Amino acid sequence: MDNNTLEILKLVASFLTPLLLLIFGVLLNKKLETSKSILAKEKGWQEYWSAQFVEVAKEYNHSVTDCVTGLFVIKQISDEKLTDWEDDLNQKEQTIRLSIRRLQFLDWQIQNFIQFSVKSGGEVKNKQKHLFSLLANLIGTKQGDLEEIRNAQFEFNEAVRLAHAEMLAISPNKKIKPTQKDAPLN
Repeated sequence: MDNNTLEILKLVASFLTPLLLLIFGVLLNKKLETSKSILAKEKGWQEYWSAQFVEVAKEYNHSVTDCVTGLFVIKQISDEKLTDWEDDLNQKEQTIRLSIRRLQFLDWQIQNFIQFSVKSGGEVKNKQKHLFSLLANLIGTKQGDLEEIRNAQFEFNEAVRLAHAEMLAISPNKKIKPTQKDAPLN
């Protein structure tokens, strides 16, 4: 090989190297953008369904609270027997019945959502069933341990929090425990 050929090869290599790097960079950038787009769509899906799950769990909590506090109101109405107390009593009993029906509907929705939480979903279901059982006993017998219901509601919410984190594919910081203030009274 003579000097001219070597110089021509060096010149071609000096032009070809940046061109190859440019082509490789464009291809790599396209692949990264495609991957980012796929991840963004998946993240959007996770965020949407996990947010819906939290809203349903929140409604479940409100319905439980409506039932528990409704029983107090019924007791007060019965004790006070003010004007039109029977109408007030019937109306409050109807409200509790509607809340129980709402709980049944929300139970169905929660069961659909926890399918996206393989690890924590079963715990949500167990805590929810326990909470509903305590509430049904309270409504049926008009007797029950309200602190037990409050603790069951807390445990349900903690299970929901862990399932929500799983749906978002994030790791929750730690399991929350009731504070001393929330601990059952002996």
